[in-house]
Amino acid sequence: MRSRKKADYIQIDNFEMGKFDQYDLMRYRICKYRFLIESIVEEKTVYKDEFLLKKYLTIVLEHRARKYFKGKSFIRNIVFDYLNEQMDELRDKFLFVNHADAIDIVRTALAYLEKYSLYNGKFMLIGEKETDYMIKREIFLTAKLGKNASLDEREVFKNSTQSEVDSELSEKTLNEMSYRRNLNTLCVNCSEKDICLEIFKSKKCKGELL
Repeated sequence: MRSRKKADYIQIDNFEMGKFDQYDLMRYRICKYRFLIESIVEEKTVYKDEFLLKKYLTIVLEHRARKYFKGKSFIRNIVFDYLNEQMDELRDKFLFVNHADAIDIVRTALAYLEKYSLYNGKFMLIGEKETDYMIKREIFLTAKLGKNASLDEREVFKNSTQSEVDSELSEKTLNEMSYRRNLNTLCVNCSEKDICLEIFKSKKCKGELL
């Protein structure tokens, strides 16, 4: 790899690319630098700060419950007990989560399930569309759809065929790409935000940094 002294962007030379999917293309649309780190270097999203890890854990709990209870009636105390069981199982992987955090995460997950996962008192079935949405939430910690999404967000999260992915993320294109950082509304949930100069410069301009 080579980088300019100002670190405005990164370029890569003759790097052997792996196979990308439509979620990699979504990263690419969001921010070329984020795509470089998550899709090429780390080959996945790796959340590094506690705030984002707690959001991720909450989403994982919600999705486990949706899969387990799909098509079944919503009985609050049974779902609550299930979420607590899953939290106990996951705590070993999230050692920073204390007892109070665990309670808040379970309550947040339960509230989400009650609001967004039920139809006529039952958990909705999970089809291809729902699975796609769940994957987007786990990768990006957000995935607004329909009227709740801005035009930019709809463009970012639109689905693509594998041929479209291969065309846009060709090896030639990526080897010639300048992986510039792009400040946008999704930066708040970015796994690389703590090392991103664009977020730092934005906070400095707003006077949030002393």
